[in-house]
Amino acid sequence: MSKVRSKVRSKRRNKVRHKVISKVRSKVLGKGIIKGIGEQRGSLTVEATLVLTIYLMAVITFVNLLLAIDASAHIYGAMYKGAYEVSMNIKKNIVSADAFENNKVKGHMDNKYIDKTPIINGMDGINIVFEHSGDKEQDIMVKSKYAVNIPFFNVMNVGYKMNQSIKCRAFTGDLNSKSNKKFVYITKTGKVYHTNVQCTYLLVKKCRVSLNDIEDLRNSGGGKYDQCRECKNEINNTGYVYITNYGTSYHKTITCCTITRTVRAIEIDDIKGRKACEKCIDEKIEGMEMNE
Repeated sequence: MSKVRSKVRSKRRNKVRHKVISKVRSKVLGKGIIKGIGEQRGSLTVEATLVLTIYLMAVITFVNLLLAIDASAHIYGAMYKGAYEVSMNIKKNIVSADAFENNKVKGHMDNKYIDKTPIINGMDGINIVFEHSGDKEQDIMVKSKYAVNIPFFNVMNVGYKMNQSIKCRAFTGDLNSKSNKKFVYITKTGKVYHTNVQCTYLLVKKCRVSLNDIEDLRNSGGGKYDQCRECKNEINNTGYVYITNYGTSYHKTITCCTITRTVRAIEIDDIKGRKACEKCIDEKIEGMEMNE
């Protein structure tokens, strides 16, 4: 009988233990872990929504910025063309009304393109202003003012104000006149003037030679090559130097100022004591007919 009673007691104890354990498990899993997992999933959904929203806002803003930059380049090109046309018409004294000048600029703009840009009010929102200044009002300043709509960043829906300007000089010459001016060519450091822009003294032919052979080389006049004073301190580890046919020096760099020519044309009346080049003195001066 004692064995039967002990078995019944053990079964009752096991049932009580199972009930307690099952209740604890249900509370832990139902209210703790499972609930925590649900909250975590909800927070991830909210974060993903915020990140996606911010990303879309950034993309839209960036695209509108690119459109605004492209529109400003389009307007600048129209301002340049309009200023050029106005400068050509000043000589004809027909530049008198703001409407004329505005039409010269806006006539080079594409209405359909401007309407697709972020510019507020499109073509009507672009204000063009011409200003004349300087001696006899020969300086022309063209200014443009407009506002650009950048989504999510506008304050009071007024947009970002854009200002552009371009300055040019009015043309006061005569395209139909024939000039009898006589031009010659000089260099920045040269002491002679040239009548032919193709003179060999202007078109310097540079040769790359070995420094070891420099003692045996001669120029067109039979003279030796000495080290150039201008570039003697330059670093040259190649073992090669540069010479010219008519020069008297060898150079460590090909960009040495003594063998690099910056040629410009001047009137023969502005030679300022320069002597004529012996190589091209007998050639015809551009713009002048030689009388024999």
